[in-house]
Amino acid sequence: TPVRPLPPHRLVLAPMVGASELPFRLLSRKYGADLCYTPMIYSARFVEDDAYRQAELRTAPGDAPLVAHFCGNCPATLLKAARLAEPHVCAVDLNLGCPQRVAHSGNFGSYLCATAEGRATVLSIVRTLSSHLRVPVFCKIRLLDELDETLSFVRQLRDAGCALLAVHGRYRGSATRRRDGPAHLEQVAAVVAEVKREA
Repeated sequence: TPVRPLPPHRLVLAPMVGASELPFRLLSRKYGADLCYTPMIYSARFVEDDAYRQAELRTAPGDAPLVAHFCGNCPATLLKAARLAEPHVCAVDLNLGCPQRVAHSGNFGSYLCATAEGRATVLSIVRTLSSHLRVPVFCKIRLLDELDETLSFVRQLRDAGCALLAVHGRYRGSATRRRDGPAHLEQVAAVVAEVKREA
């Protein structure tokens, strides 16, 4: 079965902790958001806990197109979670940008991208999702320590099946110091140029 096309995504409400729930999504859509994300959803808990699943994927008429924003580090678990969400969303997004302590302790988000071994796991996740889902797979990343590393990773994500990539133009930092000043927009521009060049 062919993968569904990308949804409209000119004006996007990015996933935000404590803000991307249904009421705010509906308000954002009223003022022009084309595409909205759920808050970050823990994939293992989403699979195991029906009450959590109902709460985290709460939606309503008018709340579309919607992207389910998952975190995790296990391809099989993420696939189970994505399959449960798939009937209700237009895409599934993998959170590879979270710099919080919980991401460090859980080995997900930006910490999963910190090593070559972790990035290999990410690519396995993206390949698994993109080859078994009917909805596109998105990824949200932060910049790696070196621009060349970031560009290489972006190419690998694309080749693994990532259909849309969001780049938070900052470095991960540490679990206690996450911000390092203004976004590095010149590196985001380099990522865009690389993706266009390879297209």
